[in-house]
Amino acid sequence: MVRGSGYYDYNVLPNLSAAVEQHDVAVAGRVTGWSEGRSVNTGDMVTRYATVTVQVDLAARIADPSQRDVAYVAVSLGSDPVGPDGAAVGSVPTLGELERAVPTGTRIIAIGNAVPEDEEEQYGSPFEVADYEAGRPAGAPLASFTVQGSLVETTNGCTVSLRAQDEDVSYWTIHAAELAGNEATATTSPGSFQNLVDELESSATG
Repeated sequence: MVRGSGYYDYNVLPNLSAAVEQHDVAVAGRVTGWSEGRSVNTGDMVTRYATVTVQVDLAARIADPSQRDVAYVAVSLGSDPVGPDGAAVGSVPTLGELERAVPTGTRIIAIGNAVPEDEEEQYGSPFEVADYEAGRPAGAPLASFTVQGSLVETTNGCTVSLRAQDEDVSYWTIHAAELAGNEATATTSPGSFQNLVDELESSATG
């Protein structure tokens, strides 16, 4: 799985339901495409993003009504240091690698927060955003994955994260299996992804 470059320090949440409660957007559906996304320059680092388009089947939490049908989600490819000439140095996964790792039709769970349109104003100099609307129609809302909340289904029904360590995702699959009353406790267990979808549906209705 493509996890990008760089290291992430994040608050590990114990289960999917807890993540839904703490974030703006929580949906499940199928990947319908990948596009080059925005990039964020903080002065010493440039973080590059891809945008994944999700045809939504289940919306537990949304920031905009349009996300009941289609959600556009930013996927961090990693951060490159900025060299003396102001250009990014290093390499990050390509769009082609993402498309091969998570092809069109793959089931996905996306949990994250809405990306504000006024990012530059909120964070101030030297924070700069390039190509803010890349990968989506003009005016369409953008969400950004939380580290644990970017989960995809493998061909045999197992669970893989785009960002988080396997151990941190296993907390979620164990909890979801307990709720489902089955043995698909590991990320490598067939059926573990469906358990997470079922938990997401429960969080939407209750």
